[in-house]
Amino acid sequence: MNANIFPRRSLKTRVTLFTLAIFLICIWSLGLYGKEILRETMQGLLGEQQSSTASFIAAGVNQELDDRLKALEAIAGSITPAILGNAAALQAALDDRPVFQSLFNGRTFAVRLDAAATASTPLGAAGIDLAFMDTDFVAAALEQGKAAIGRPVVGNTTLTPMVGMAVPIRDAQGKVIGAVGGVADLSKSNFLDKLAGNNYGKTGSYLLIAPQHRLLIMATDKNRIMEKLPAPGINPLIDWLILGSEQAGVVANPGGVQMLASAQGVALAGWYVVVTLPTDEAFAPLNAARRRILQATIFLSLLAAGLTWLMLRRQLAPLLAASRALAAHSDADPVLQPLPISGKDEIGDLIAGFNRLLETLRQRQEALTASEERFRCLSEISADFYWESDCEHRLTQRTESKRETDELVSQLSSIGARRWEMPSLSPDEAGWQAHREVLDAHLPFRHFEISRLRANGAVHHVAVGGDPLFDAAGNFKGYRGIGSDITERKQIELALVASQRRLAAVLDGVQSAVVTITEHGLVESFNESAVQMFGYSPLEVIGNNIKMLMPEPYRSEHDGYLDKYRCTGVRKIIGRRREVMGRRKDGSTFPIELGVYETFLNDRKLFIGSISDISFRKKAEAELRIAATAFESQQGMVITDANSVILRVNHAFTNITGYTSEELVGRTPRLLKSGRHAADFYRDMWEIVHRTGGWQGELWDRRKNGEDYPKWLTITAVKDEDDVVTHYVGAHFDITERKRTEDRVRRLAFYDTLTELPNRRLLDDRLSQSMAASKRSGSFGALMFLDLDNFKSLNDTHGHAVGDLLLIEAAARLVACMRQVDTVARFGGDEFVVMLSPLSTDRAESASQAKVVAEKIRAALSEPYLLTIRRDGEADVMVEHCCTASIGVALFMSHEASQGDILKWADMAMYQAKQGGSNSIRLYEPNG
Repeated sequence: MNANIFPRRSLKTRVTLFTLAIFLICIWSLGLYGKEILRETMQGLLGEQQSSTASFIAAGVNQELDDRLKALEAIAGSITPAILGNAAALQAALDDRPVFQSLFNGRTFAVRLDAAATASTPLGAAGIDLAFMDTDFVAAALEQGKAAIGRPVVGNTTLTPMVGMAVPIRDAQGKVIGAVGGVADLSKSNFLDKLAGNNYGKTGSYLLIAPQHRLLIMATDKNRIMEKLPAPGINPLIDWLILGSEQAGVVANPGGVQMLASAQGVALAGWYVVVTLPTDEAFAPLNAARRRILQATIFLSLLAAGLTWLMLRRQLAPLLAASRALAAHSDADPVLQPLPISGKDEIGDLIAGFNRLLETLRQRQEALTASEERFRCLSEISADFYWESDCEHRLTQRTESKRETDELVSQLSSIGARRWEMPSLSPDEAGWQAHREVLDAHLPFRHFEISRLRANGAVHHVAVGGDPLFDAAGNFKGYRGIGSDITERKQIELALVASQRRLAAVLDGVQSAVVTITEHGLVESFNESAVQMFGYSPLEVIGNNIKMLMPEPYRSEHDGYLDKYRCTGVRKIIGRRREVMGRRKDGSTFPIELGVYETFLNDRKLFIGSISDISFRKKAEAELRIAATAFESQQGMVITDANSVILRVNHAFTNITGYTSEELVGRTPRLLKSGRHAADFYRDMWEIVHRTGGWQGELWDRRKNGEDYPKWLTITAVKDEDDVVTHYVGAHFDITERKRTEDRVRRLAFYDTLTELPNRRLLDDRLSQSMAASKRSGSFGALMFLDLDNFKSLNDTHGHAVGDLLLIEAAARLVACMRQVDTVARFGGDEFVVMLSPLSTDRAESASQAKVVAEKIRAALSEPYLLTIRRDGEADVMVEHCCTASIGVALFMSHEASQGDILKWADMAMYQAKQGGSNSIRLYEPNG
């Protein structure tokens, strides 16, 4: 067998494996899904059957217990106090009821209220197991007066498992006077025998469990009767059953065997009937079905693989033959021969198409060869010189044509020099820098144009191109290339550019929106000028009625005009131009000049509308009337030429700058630069001017006296009909006073006018920012509330002016104690607030840090104050005053409290410091 029957890179192999993989994924997914669904379905059905069996047995046990309790209640109802007091009569009452005795195979008995047995069957006190006299069910009947089923126990005398039950005996007044009960011996035939000795299925079992006593009462295996159940957590199956789940489920038994188990409660006794079955037996049919499904899946997979491989081998045989034929062609043969076509199917079509492609490639190869030959000849003719440079970009070789013998003014040889080191008119410095970056990156370049002066003063243009050279080790050696004299081409290009500019100027002068409509008024074309003019895109207009571009009353009159023209041929506007109103997309109207012309295209009548927006003209007429007045407005006005040379300034501008008109005309606005703005600022500004035609913004300039001042500058480019900038108009507005006013307003809004400290509004803002930062970093902050202790006495003695001096000095001392990131604010009067943030992430350490700063502040404020009182016409008076401070400190973290709460905490701590004798520090404790 061929070992290469499944080559790794074979298309047939890949398609086979891919198809097989899809099939296998589908069929195995279906098999696995079916297996899980079948298992879930079968487990549900088996669980329902098992639950039904458990319910039936539990109902039977419950009925047996109910019958026995009813029999006991009947006996108790027939026993009077007299009978209970007469042992013989009581014994006779028990002996006379054989049916009653048949319900209890152990014994029946009656006891008085003192729990002393007075009668029992079989007869004889010695036959009474005294253990029952103190059992829970007898005690429940005597003390609680209710029927009770006792805990299964092993008798002290008989040593057999028993379960007892009892009901109270009442007198005529309903008072409990005794109890009658019965005992079932579980070692003998009893009402629970339906559970013992019977299997559920082949290996399943029945269990009767008393969960409240963790006791196995009855089981299929009688050896397990009265078996103690393990403690919780040892056996998952027992724990599941003890929890009293009445739903079927799969759990593990003590041996680790998975069991399908169901439990149902016995209501009267609080027991559970449990039915268990090993899952191996329960799911045996399922496992057999799964094995058959697996076998079928494997068989179908192998069958699909074989059939897929055979089918693809047959279908792809022509394609494989074609690939072998291509591989058999000799590399030395540049012409590929057509491939054989074996059929008329898709592969045959593919090979036929490939043959056509080969023919096309052959023709293109011949054309390419001819083109290369022509290109070589043309290159030899057009290349005026050849050049080479070394790894440092110095020219090492350069040929010259006859036209270049008198090329350079300097007459210096270019060998050994770099191009940018020789005099040139173009490119500029930026162009040379970009060219040097290309050379340093060792990249090829083409058509790099250089302009130099010839000896006769004429401009000589050359274009050079080159490719990098590398040695065998890949090290850069230099460049090799050719250059061409493009002086004539440049002259032609310049003439062409001039002609295009003249043509553009003409087109711009008559540039109009052009709209083509049918004789029914539907738009067929909508040019770019129309888009800019009306605001609609072509898709929004084409196919709609031209009336959408008309306001009233033109819109309502349009259809009537078209109908009248089609009927009568009378032309009112066709062939003429008139001024009307147009309507933009946003609903605004504007004046336009409209000309409508009639034409025929493919025997269809069309109307071509030429529309010019004359809004500017209308505005210009009004603007020209006010231009002279506006120029001499309160704003400084400057007019420059296209090179930013000042041509004219108004009187307001000379007042603002301090320069006279004579000093400014002929200079550029750079004369006014303040030096506050980087070169990037002006570059970006002029880039916007060149791109949009204007700029406005705030900047700083310098007056003649050297004073820097802010101003609002508006630059507008003035263009001619060729869209070429001819002038710039600058409007300068001195905003010095506005800036000063803004600063004053800001100081008044956020700072205390006396101490120049932040006021409460600014403190609230910074406290909010500090709380947000605390949330991000997890660090604590601290807020201190300070009150000057004996400030009022200074005010009362020397007046408010001296008090203000002390407040200013206290503010300065507070600021000196703080870090730059901290905040000192004045609340009013002699109250200050200090905010520290950030502190440590540990509360205790943050409290310690805050106390250190608070102590520093307390000590600084406690130093004596030397205050100078100045009076007009009198000598200055020096006043020394001692003033301490009471400081309250509150820590805060994130947004655990509001700003108001934090201030309140600090204020409370400050009052505690005041009450403690002043000149002290108190830290707010949330629980204190």
